[in-house]
Amino acid sequence: MFSILFCPAFVAPIPLRGRSISHFSRAWCTGLVLAGALTARLLADTGQPAAVLTLPQAIARAEALHPALSALRSGEEVALAQREQAEARPRPSLAIEVENFLGTGARRDLSSLETTVQVEQEVERGGKRERRRALATEQERVWRAEGEVLRSQVREAVVVAYLEVVAAEARRTLAEEPKRLAGELLAAVEKQRELGQAGGAELARARATLAAAEQVRTQREGEVALARRALARLWGDDAGETFRVSGALQGVGESLSRTEVERLLEAHPLREWVAAQRGREEATWRLEQAEAVPNLAVTGGLRFLREGSDAAWVAGVSVPLSGPKAKQGTLRLARARVLQAEANGRAQWQEWAADTAQLWATLQLAEAALARIRRELLPPTEEALQAVMQAHAAGELPLLDVLEAQRANAEAQSAELEACIHYSLTLARLEARLAPTLPRTLNLLSQP
Repeated sequence: MFSILFCPAFVAPIPLRGRSISHFSRAWCTGLVLAGALTARLLADTGQPAAVLTLPQAIARAEALHPALSALRSGEEVALAQREQAEARPRPSLAIEVENFLGTGARRDLSSLETTVQVEQEVERGGKRERRRALATEQERVWRAEGEVLRSQVREAVVVAYLEVVAAEARRTLAEEPKRLAGELLAAVEKQRELGQAGGAELARARATLAAAEQVRTQREGEVALARRALARLWGDDAGETFRVSGALQGVGESLSRTEVERLLEAHPLREWVAAQRGREEATWRLEQAEAVPNLAVTGGLRFLREGSDAAWVAGVSVPLSGPKAKQGTLRLARARVLQAEANGRAQWQEWAADTAQLWATLQLAEAALARIRRELLPPTEEALQAVMQAHAAGELPLLDVLEAQRANAEAQSAELEACIHYSLTLARLEARLAPTLPRTLNLLSQP
């Protein structure tokens, strides 16, 4: 709530014609001066705002340029290569064998030379190729689901960062009112000083109040610059591009019902990613089962006998003697990873669903709090301000009473703004998770 200029924790009453004005402690004002210097330094290189950037434009820019999404797109080549590799069959091999030469006795020359030319082909058994293809399909499924989850996370981050900029700009606008009130207070004290009704201490404190209000305004400007930079970093811009956001946080949008949240949860890409993770581990386990079935090695060729005048066919079949028991440890490990993936996925989903449900509950509280402020706080302060202004116009109340009523009204408006920001950010974050088109958030920003 923007009541920092008049917060009792930082002020002390000073008598003035039977009334009191607020002043800041010297240490707090010094802190504001230092903070103002820092924010002014942040603003030195921002320049004037450029073109308006809408929320859909910000999301599109982040989806095209976010470093993590750019790296994920390179995974498509990996998925295609894995599929090609899964489709490959064992290649035949050519062997040439020469024997019975350069020995002793009758075989010391090449007269007894025998040459065998044969081709060896490995024949896969157990459905290895089909299961390799199934694993490649599951790996591609994981890659696609991971991309959708990451895009959802980036979209949520952009929406929150965008609304943080809108909120920072709203706070900056609201900071103008305390500054204006502090200026009117200083003018009133100066007038009383001329009439001999106020001392030098009161005048100094009124000037300090105005200086503090100006420093807060500078701080708010710095917060806008920082929020813009945080948003721009989501598409890899560390230089701090200048832009203006579109929209304001003034109204209450259409809320999400619990039934709708549960329905949208079931369609979230995280569920597909969890299922794909388990499917990949199960495909790996089934491939390991196929790998436990030994392949056959079939050979065939020609043997050229002595002096190359005679030839004969040669053929053979070989199979490893080790059976499925040799890979029991590998199979047990693969099966355990299936169960582990299932348990981890279930835990991730439950945690995410619980967090989303908590976010929905927070939205209900935020909406109720905003409605309560608009119903119970704003109307009385606005009515009081109007009554005080009318009494002042009739000469019944001094200017300081008007300024006090204006201050109370500014605090009520600040409370409303903070409640509206909390509600809007909660709604936008929840919708960014569940509804990619963001109809409620866009409608909220478009309200006058």
